[in-house]
Amino acid sequence: LVAKDSEIAELKQQLHSMKQATGDEAKAYAQDLYNTEQEYKHTFEETVAENEMLQNELEETVGLEQELVAKDSEIAELKQQLRSMKQATDDEAQAYAQDLHITEQEYKH
Repeated sequence: LVAKDSEIAELKQQLHSMKQATGDEAKAYAQDLYNTEQEYKHTFEETVAENEMLQNELEETVGLEQELVAKDSEIAELKQQLRSMKQATDDEAQAYAQDLHITEQEYKH
C-alpha cells in the first residue's frame, strides 16, 4: 500500500511537472504569437504609410504632368501667335517695299 501511495505521489508529481511544462510552453507560444502579431501589425502600418506616401507622390506627379501639358499648350499657342505676327509684319514690310518701289517709279517719271 505504501508503495502504491509512493507511486501515486510520484505520478502526481510527474503530472504536475508536465502541466507546468505545458503551461510554460503555452505561455511561450502565446508570447511568440503576440510578438509575431506585433511585427505583422508594425509591417502593415509601415506598408499603409508607404502606400499613402506613394499615392501622394502619384497625385503630385499627375498634377505636374497636367501643368506641363497646359504649359506645352500655352507655348504652342504663343508660337502660333508669334508666327502670325511675323507673317503680318512680313506682309506689311512687303507692302511698304512695294509702295516705296511704286513711289520711286513715279518720281522717276
